[in-house]
Amino acid sequence: MKGETVERRRIVLLGATGYTGQRVLRELLARGEEPTLVGRNHTRMAALANSFEANIPVAQVDITSTADLARLQEPSDVVISTVGPFMQLGLATVTAAVQAGAHYFDSTGEGTFVRHVFELDSVATARGATVVPAFGYDYVPGNLAGALALTSAGDRATRTEIGYFVRYGRPPRSLHPSCGRRRRGPHWPGCPSGSPDRTVSRTATAVRWSSPSPATTPVGHWPRRPLPDLIPMR
Repeated sequence: MKGETVERRRIVLLGATGYTGQRVLRELLARGEEPTLVGRNHTRMAALANSFEANIPVAQVDITSTADLARLQEPSDVVISTVGPFMQLGLATVTAAVQAGAHYFDSTGEGTFVRHVFELDSVATARGATVVPAFGYDYVPGNLAGALALTSAGDRATRTEIGYFVRYGRPPRSLHPSCGRRRRGPHWPGCPSGSPDRTVSRTATAVRWSSPSPATTPVGHWPRRPLPDLIPMR
């Protein structure tokens, strides 16, 4: 609405010294934001802020401690986490954000972690928290494809299903999609024994067409059985 002011919220960025975190920080600073950097190493975060010539707050916190992170976060905060592997290092952050009623985003590609986040839904709803996991290149393309498919189908669509297909093999110099570490042997370091080598290859989106009364389900549901009446969106 014209003349309405938008509330400026504090942005809390975890993992800023990593590759993805630095890219996020660069974009935030380019847009005039002044995020608070949170992590385990104050010296590295301060050096990073200086390299961007940015006078921004830095907070050294044990990122595996829900209690420490909860004391830092406030209900109006926007929390962005790029710290991985998420099952090892990210659980405390999302739990603290939910408990604080903050707004949470992360860049995970770990399905197990995403399922854990979904289990926090009832608490997030009660606390007024907004939680958006996997907001990175792994899953956003599929969500965007689903949104485009629903927009194109209009009222004729009642459900959209997105499948992330996995190609098994041993590609050279590849990264494990769950653990985020470079492969050094038959298995991935830090991952369960016997985890197969794999890379995510393609994303497929399809829309189910049926009666005029739509009842669209959330984007991102895995198709667990063959759906012959689905029309692939290319």
